[in-house]
Amino acid sequence: MNRLIEIMASDMGIRPYMNEEDASFEFRVIYSALGQWCLKSALTEKEHEKGISKSAQSILLHNLLDKYVALCPETRPYMFVSKYIDIAVFIRNLYEQTGYLLTKENNRNILGKLLPEAMINTYTIDKFDIKSLQAAIKWCDVIAVGPGMGTGEVQTEIVNEVLESKIPTVIDADGINTISRHNEIKEKLHDKVILTPHLGEMSRFLAVPAKEIAQDLIKYTRKVNYKYGATVVLKDARTVMANKKGTYINLTGNSGMATAGSGDVLTGIMVALLGTKTDFAKVPALATFLHGIAGDLAAMESSKESMMAGDICNNITKAYNGDF
Repeated sequence: MNRLIEIMASDMGIRPYMNEEDASFEFRVIYSALGQWCLKSALTEKEHEKGISKSAQSILLHNLLDKYVALCPETRPYMFVSKYIDIAVFIRNLYEQTGYLLTKENNRNILGKLLPEAMINTYTIDKFDIKSLQAAIKWCDVIAVGPGMGTGEVQTEIVNEVLESKIPTVIDADGINTISRHNEIKEKLHDKVILTPHLGEMSRFLAVPAKEIAQDLIKYTRKVNYKYGATVVLKDARTVMANKKGTYINLTGNSGMATAGSGDVLTGIMVALLGTKTDFAKVPALATFLHGIAGDLAAMESSKESMMAGDICNNITKAYNGDF
Protein backbone atom coordinates (compact mmCIF):
# COMPACT_ATOMS: atom_id res chain seq x y z
CA MET A 1 0.00 0.00 0.00
CA ASN A 2 2.92 2.36 0.72
CA ARG A 3 4.06 2.20 -2.90
CA LEU A 4 0.61 3.25 -4.07
CA ILE A 5 0.62 6.21 -1.65
CA GLU A 6 4.00 7.34 -2.95
CA ILE A 7 2.88 7.17 -6.58
CA MET A 8 -0.36 9.03 -5.87
CA ALA A 9 1.40 11.71 -3.82
CA SER A 10 4.11 12.25 -6.44
CA ASP A 11 1.63 12.35 -9.29
CA MET A 12 -0.53 14.96 -7.61
CA GLY A 13 2.20 17.05 -5.99
CA ILE A 14 1.08 16.23 -2.43
CA ARG A 15 3.87 16.68 0.10
CA PRO A 16 4.13 15.61 3.75
CA TYR A 17 3.80 18.38 6.28
CA MET A 18 6.71 19.10 8.55
CA ASN A 19 7.12 16.22 11.05
CA GLU A 20 3.94 14.55 9.78
CA GLU A 21 3.52 10.89 10.76
CA ASP A 22 3.30 8.33 7.95
CA ALA A 23 -0.23 7.27 8.92
CA SER A 24 -1.46 10.85 8.79
CA PHE A 25 0.14 11.42 5.40
CA GLU A 26 -1.36 8.21 3.97
CA PHE A 27 -4.81 9.18 5.22
CA ARG A 28 -4.51 12.66 3.75
CA VAL A 29 -3.35 11.40 0.36
CA ILE A 30 -6.23 8.95 0.03
CA TYR A 31 -8.84 11.29 1.44
CA SER A 32 -7.69 14.58 -0.06
CA ALA A 33 -5.46 13.97 -3.06
CA LEU A 34 -8.09 12.14 -5.08
CA GLY A 35 -10.46 15.01 -4.49
CA GLN A 36 -7.86 17.53 -5.64
CA TRP A 37 -7.19 15.47 -8.75
CA CYS A 38 -10.91 15.35 -9.47
CA LEU A 39 -11.10 19.14 -9.31
CA LYS A 40 -8.20 19.53 -11.72
CA SER A 41 -9.62 16.93 -14.08
CA ALA A 42 -13.01 18.59 -13.99
CA LEU A 43 -11.41 21.89 -14.97
CA THR A 44 -9.36 20.34 -17.78
CA GLU A 45 -11.99 18.06 -19.28
CA LYS A 46 -15.18 19.94 -18.50
CA GLU A 47 -14.01 23.55 -18.74
CA HIS A 48 -16.78 24.39 -21.22
CA GLU A 49 -19.46 23.28 -18.78
CA LYS A 50 -20.79 24.99 -15.69
CA GLY A 51 -19.58 22.61 -12.98
CA ILE A 52 -19.44 18.84 -13.23
CA SER A 53 -22.09 16.22 -12.45
CA LYS A 54 -21.81 13.69 -9.63
CA SER A 55 -21.81 10.88 -12.16
CA ALA A 56 -18.89 12.47 -14.02
CA GLN A 57 -17.01 12.90 -10.73
CA SER A 58 -17.36 9.20 -9.96
CA ILE A 59 -16.25 8.20 -13.46
CA LEU A 60 -13.16 10.40 -13.24
CA LEU A 61 -12.24 8.98 -9.84
CA HIS A 62 -12.93 5.43 -10.96
CA ASN A 63 -10.66 5.83 -13.99
CA LEU A 64 -7.87 7.22 -11.82
CA LEU A 65 -8.15 4.29 -9.41
CA ASP A 66 -7.99 1.87 -12.34
CA LYS A 67 -4.76 3.56 -13.40
CA TYR A 68 -3.16 3.12 -9.97
CA VAL A 69 -4.38 -0.45 -9.52
CA ALA A 70 -2.77 -1.31 -12.87
CA LEU A 71 0.52 -0.02 -11.43
CA CYS A 72 0.05 -1.84 -8.13
CA PRO A 73 -2.21 -4.90 -8.62
CA GLU A 74 -1.88 -5.90 -4.96
CA THR A 75 -4.03 -2.90 -4.02
CA ARG A 76 -7.10 -4.08 -5.95
CA PRO A 77 -8.80 -5.62 -2.86
CA TYR A 78 -8.55 -2.24 -1.13
CA MET A 79 -9.98 -0.29 -4.06
CA PHE A 80 -12.69 -2.52 -5.50
CA VAL A 81 -14.08 -4.72 -2.75
CA SER A 82 -16.88 -6.11 -4.91
CA LYS A 83 -18.98 -5.20 -7.91
CA TYR A 84 -21.44 -3.62 -5.46
CA ILE A 85 -18.92 -1.36 -3.72
CA ASP A 86 -17.03 1.31 -5.64
CA ILE A 87 -14.49 3.26 -3.62
CA ALA A 88 -14.69 6.04 -6.22
CA VAL A 89 -18.28 6.72 -5.19
CA PHE A 90 -17.29 6.46 -1.53
CA ILE A 91 -14.47 9.00 -1.93
CA ARG A 92 -16.69 11.34 -3.92
CA ASN A 93 -19.34 11.25 -1.20
CA LEU A 94 -16.74 11.95 1.48
CA TYR A 95 -15.30 14.80 -0.56
CA GLU A 96 -18.71 16.41 -1.04
CA GLN A 97 -19.07 16.59 2.75
CA THR A 98 -15.62 18.08 3.27
CA GLY A 99 -14.58 21.70 3.53
CA TYR A 100 -12.42 23.09 0.73
CA LEU A 101 -9.87 25.62 1.99
CA LEU A 102 -8.01 28.02 -0.30
CA THR A 103 -5.19 29.80 1.49
CA LYS A 104 -1.69 31.19 1.01
CA GLU A 105 1.08 28.64 0.51
CA ASN A 106 2.80 29.56 3.78
CA ASN A 107 -0.30 28.45 5.72
CA ARG A 108 -0.25 24.90 4.33
CA ASN A 109 1.69 23.13 7.10
CA ILE A 110 -0.11 24.58 10.08
CA LEU A 111 -3.59 24.23 8.58
CA GLY A 112 -2.87 20.71 7.39
CA LYS A 113 -2.09 19.69 10.96
CA LEU A 114 -5.04 21.51 12.47
CA LEU A 115 -7.56 20.42 9.81
CA PRO A 116 -6.47 17.06 8.37
CA GLU A 117 -10.02 16.43 7.14
CA ALA A 118 -10.15 19.59 5.01
CA MET A 119 -9.27 19.85 1.35
CA ILE A 120 -6.45 22.42 1.20
CA ASN A 121 -5.35 24.22 -1.93
CA THR A 122 -2.86 27.06 -1.84
CA TYR A 123 -1.83 30.05 -3.90
CA THR A 124 1.07 32.43 -4.04
CA ILE A 125 0.90 36.12 -4.81
CA ASP A 126 3.41 35.73 -7.65
CA LYS A 127 1.76 32.71 -9.29
CA PHE A 128 -1.95 33.06 -8.73
CA ASP A 129 -4.02 30.68 -10.87
CA ILE A 130 -7.46 32.17 -11.50
CA LYS A 131 -8.64 28.95 -13.19
CA SER A 132 -7.90 26.93 -10.06
CA LEU A 133 -9.97 29.41 -8.06
CA GLN A 134 -12.85 29.21 -10.53
CA ALA A 135 -12.80 25.41 -10.39
CA ALA A 136 -12.90 25.49 -6.60
CA ILE A 137 -15.82 27.93 -6.60
CA LYS A 138 -17.82 25.68 -8.93
CA TRP A 139 -17.44 22.92 -6.37
CA CYS A 140 -18.92 24.96 -3.52
CA ASP A 141 -22.44 25.11 -2.14
CA VAL A 142 -21.50 27.94 0.22
CA ILE A 143 -18.40 30.11 0.64
CA ALA A 144 -16.70 32.04 3.44
CA VAL A 145 -14.14 34.64 2.44
CA GLY A 146 -12.07 37.13 4.40
CA PRO A 147 -10.68 35.86 7.72
CA GLY A 148 -6.89 35.97 7.68
CA MET A 149 -6.86 36.64 3.94
CA GLY A 150 -5.05 39.98 3.79
CA THR A 151 -5.66 42.61 1.13
CA GLY A 152 -4.14 43.20 -2.29
CA GLU A 153 -4.63 42.51 -5.99
CA VAL A 154 -4.95 38.73 -5.60
CA GLN A 155 -7.41 39.06 -2.74
CA THR A 156 -9.43 41.50 -4.83
CA GLU A 157 -9.60 38.91 -7.63
CA ILE A 158 -10.74 36.26 -5.16
CA VAL A 159 -13.54 38.40 -3.71
CA ASN A 160 -14.62 39.49 -7.18
CA GLU A 161 -14.85 35.90 -8.46
CA VAL A 162 -16.75 34.78 -5.37
CA LEU A 163 -19.33 37.54 -5.75
CA GLU A 164 -19.76 36.89 -9.47
CA SER A 165 -20.52 33.23 -8.73
CA LYS A 166 -23.75 34.21 -6.90
CA ILE A 167 -23.14 31.33 -4.46
CA PRO A 168 -24.35 31.97 -0.87
CA THR A 169 -21.38 33.65 0.80
CA VAL A 170 -20.35 34.94 4.21
CA ILE A 171 -17.87 37.82 4.00
CA ASP A 172 -15.87 38.94 7.01
CA ALA A 173 -12.68 40.76 7.96
CA ASP A 174 -10.36 41.39 4.99
CA GLY A 175 -13.10 40.35 2.60
CA ILE A 176 -15.04 43.39 3.78
CA ASN A 177 -11.91 45.55 3.78
CA THR A 178 -11.24 44.55 0.18
CA ILE A 179 -14.77 45.44 -0.91
CA SER A 180 -14.50 48.78 0.91
CA ARG A 181 -11.64 49.80 -1.39
CA HIS A 182 -13.50 49.08 -4.62
CA ASN A 183 -16.87 50.65 -5.35
CA GLU A 184 -17.28 48.50 -8.46
CA ILE A 185 -17.10 45.38 -6.27
CA LYS A 186 -19.60 46.83 -3.80
CA GLU A 187 -22.09 46.94 -6.65
CA LYS A 188 -21.72 43.17 -7.07
CA LEU A 189 -23.08 42.45 -3.59
CA HIS A 190 -26.34 40.51 -3.76
CA ASP A 191 -29.06 39.00 -1.59
CA LYS A 192 -27.17 35.74 -1.01
CA VAL A 193 -24.32 37.54 0.75
CA ILE A 194 -23.96 37.96 4.52
CA LEU A 195 -21.58 40.74 5.60
CA THR A 196 -20.29 40.46 9.18
CA PRO A 197 -18.36 43.67 9.98
CA HIS A 198 -17.35 45.00 13.36
CA LEU A 199 -17.49 48.76 13.86
CA GLY A 200 -14.07 49.42 12.34
CA GLU A 201 -14.84 47.43 9.20
CA MET A 202 -18.26 49.05 8.90
CA SER A 203 -16.61 52.45 9.23
CA ARG A 204 -14.26 51.69 6.32
CA PHE A 205 -17.09 50.25 4.25
CA LEU A 206 -19.29 53.36 4.64
CA ALA A 207 -16.53 55.95 5.07
CA VAL A 208 -18.34 57.06 8.23
CA PRO A 209 -16.60 57.45 11.65
CA ALA A 210 -17.03 54.44 13.92
CA LYS A 211 -18.27 56.68 16.75
CA GLU A 212 -21.09 57.92 14.57
CA ILE A 213 -22.09 54.39 13.58
CA ALA A 214 -22.00 53.28 17.23
CA GLN A 215 -24.63 55.88 18.08
CA ASP A 216 -27.18 54.27 15.75
CA LEU A 217 -26.29 50.67 14.88
CA ILE A 218 -29.74 49.91 13.51
CA LYS A 219 -29.71 52.86 11.11
CA TYR A 220 -26.40 51.97 9.47
CA THR A 221 -27.06 48.24 9.40
CA ARG A 222 -30.34 48.80 7.60
CA LYS A 223 -28.73 51.36 5.29
CA VAL A 224 -26.22 48.87 3.91
CA ASN A 225 -28.85 46.15 3.59
CA TYR A 226 -31.23 48.47 1.75
CA LYS A 227 -28.59 49.85 -0.63
CA TYR A 228 -26.79 46.61 -1.56
CA GLY A 229 -29.29 43.85 -0.81
CA ALA A 230 -26.83 41.90 1.31
CA THR A 231 -27.72 40.73 4.80
CA VAL A 232 -25.70 42.71 7.37
CA VAL A 233 -24.57 41.46 10.77
CA LEU A 234 -22.98 44.40 12.59
CA LYS A 235 -21.00 43.02 15.52
CA ASP A 236 -20.90 45.00 18.74
CA ALA A 237 -21.81 44.52 22.40
CA ARG A 238 -25.28 43.80 21.06
CA THR A 239 -25.08 42.56 17.47
CA VAL A 240 -27.61 44.02 15.05
CA MET A 241 -28.75 42.19 11.91
CA ALA A 242 -30.77 43.41 8.95
CA ASN A 243 -32.15 41.56 5.94
CA LYS A 244 -35.17 41.92 3.70
CA LYS A 245 -37.39 40.33 6.35
CA GLY A 246 -36.53 42.72 9.16
CA THR A 247 -34.07 43.90 11.79
CA TYR A 248 -32.91 41.77 14.72
CA ILE A 249 -30.87 42.34 17.87
CA ASN A 250 -29.01 39.48 19.53
CA LEU A 251 -29.01 39.39 23.33
CA THR A 252 -26.75 36.41 23.99
CA GLY A 253 -23.00 36.68 24.55
CA ASN A 254 -20.72 38.62 26.88
CA SER A 255 -17.78 41.02 26.91
CA GLY A 256 -15.25 38.17 27.01
CA MET A 257 -16.11 37.42 23.40
CA ALA A 258 -14.34 40.60 22.29
CA THR A 259 -11.25 38.51 21.62
CA ALA A 260 -9.19 37.74 18.52
CA GLY A 261 -10.81 35.12 16.32
CA SER A 262 -14.26 35.33 17.88
CA GLY A 263 -15.74 36.84 14.74
CA ASP A 264 -14.11 34.11 12.64
CA VAL A 265 -15.94 31.53 14.76
CA LEU A 266 -19.22 33.27 13.98
CA THR A 267 -18.39 33.16 10.27
CA GLY A 268 -17.75 29.43 10.58
CA ILE A 269 -21.08 28.82 12.33
CA MET A 270 -22.92 30.71 9.60
CA VAL A 271 -21.24 28.75 6.83
CA ALA A 272 -21.91 25.45 8.60
CA LEU A 273 -25.61 26.28 8.94
CA LEU A 274 -25.82 27.34 5.30
CA GLY A 275 -24.07 24.13 4.31
CA THR A 276 -26.76 22.10 6.05
CA LYS A 277 -29.43 23.90 4.02
CA THR A 278 -30.77 25.99 6.89
CA ASP A 279 -33.09 28.74 5.60
CA PHE A 280 -30.77 31.54 4.45
CA ALA A 281 -32.92 34.26 6.05
CA LYS A 282 -32.75 32.51 9.45
CA VAL A 283 -29.02 31.82 9.48
CA PRO A 284 -27.71 35.23 10.70
CA ALA A 285 -29.96 35.36 13.77
CA LEU A 286 -29.56 31.65 14.58
CA ALA A 287 -25.78 31.69 14.15
CA THR A 288 -25.37 34.83 16.25
CA PHE A 289 -27.59 33.39 18.97
CA LEU A 290 -25.62 30.10 19.07
CA HIS A 291 -22.32 31.99 18.98
CA GLY A 292 -23.40 34.03 21.99
CA ILE A 293 -24.61 30.97 23.91
CA ALA A 294 -21.30 29.21 23.23
CA GLY A 295 -19.51 32.29 24.54
CA ASP A 296 -21.67 32.36 27.67
CA LEU A 297 -20.90 28.69 28.30
CA ALA A 298 -17.20 29.36 27.81
CA ALA A 299 -17.37 32.20 30.35
CA MET A 300 -18.95 29.88 32.90
CA GLU A 301 -16.27 27.24 32.34
CA SER A 302 -13.36 29.64 32.72
CA SER A 303 -13.83 33.41 32.80
CA LYS A 304 -14.59 36.35 30.52
CA GLU A 305 -11.10 37.71 31.10
CA SER A 306 -9.28 34.58 29.91
CA MET A 307 -11.63 33.58 27.09
CA MET A 308 -10.15 32.74 23.69
CA ALA A 309 -11.84 31.94 20.39
CA GLY A 310 -11.07 28.25 20.88
CA ASP A 311 -13.12 28.27 24.08
CA ILE A 312 -16.12 29.45 22.08
CA CYS A 313 -15.53 26.72 19.47
CA ASN A 314 -15.40 24.07 22.16
CA ASN A 315 -18.90 24.98 23.30
CA ILE A 316 -20.68 25.21 19.94
CA THR A 317 -21.97 21.63 20.12
CA LYS A 318 -23.44 22.21 23.58
CA ALA A 319 -25.07 25.42 22.38
CA TYR A 320 -26.48 23.74 19.28
CA ASN A 321 -27.83 20.75 21.22
CA GLY A 322 -29.27 22.93 23.98
CA ASP A 323 -27.01 21.18 26.49
CA PHE A 324 -26.87 23.99 29.04
